[in-house]
Amino acid sequence: MSTETEGSEAQSGKESQKGGEFVPPSDGSWIPKKVFDSRINELRGDLARSNAEREALAKAQVEAAKPKALTRTELNAAVADGKLTQEAADAEWERQVIATAETRAAAAAANEVRQREVSGRIEADLAEYRSLVPDAWEPGTKDRGRVAREYEALVGMGFPATKGTEVAAMRAAFGDPAAIRRSRATGRSGPAETFAETGGSAERDTGAEDKDGPPKNLEPRFKAYYEHAISQGVYKDWTEVKEELKFAKPRVRR
Repeated sequence: MSTETEGSEAQSGKESQKGGEFVPPSDGSWIPKKVFDSRINELRGDLARSNAEREALAKAQVEAAKPKALTRTELNAAVADGKLTQEAADAEWERQVIATAETRAAAAAANEVRQREVSGRIEADLAEYRSLVPDAWEPGTKDRGRVAREYEALVGMGFPATKGTEVAAMRAAFGDPAAIRRSRATGRSGPAETFAETGGSAERDTGAEDKDGPPKNLEPRFKAYYEHAISQGVYKDWTEVKEELKFAKPRVRR
């Protein structure tokens, strides 16, 4: 090691330690951690976008490479032009008809399975409420009146008269089953209090609307309905719900 190099390193060491405190070198070789972390996050974002674009491009290329299905008219034209024999055209048409039928059958079967799963979850939810709030099934009781009012309000707003809406009415009237169980664990004997009973709620949003959450000022009964619908797969998320609510009646929001 040369004397010049040793002197440079010694000088760098002097610049880095003054009075026991770290002093960044002045030659530009040191980057603040905050700046470093920020740049790393930017690079990660760039990489994620690049990967997403590459995957989208690959998917588009696969779709473009798929052979185009010919209509009956196009097949007949190919036969007339001598590009296909009548036998080949008939075979291709039969293949397409069978493929279409198989696709539709698979979609119908998947939809039936999904509907059974949704129906099963709805029945399970109703059974849970029946065990937690049995009076909701007894005519003339206070709990029965509460859930009936919520159900009628939902149906009056255009929601379907289904068991799914019954579950939504239960949630609006009594709250989430887990909340009911928690309230009873703390000594209360009845269902959790609702917004309508208390005149307010810890969930009331006075700030900006959460882009991934429910719309601001959405009435509790509708919030309960859509929460249940999302959990059942009727809606993908709150973003899809918000798109639908753009065309909803004003009464949906407070």
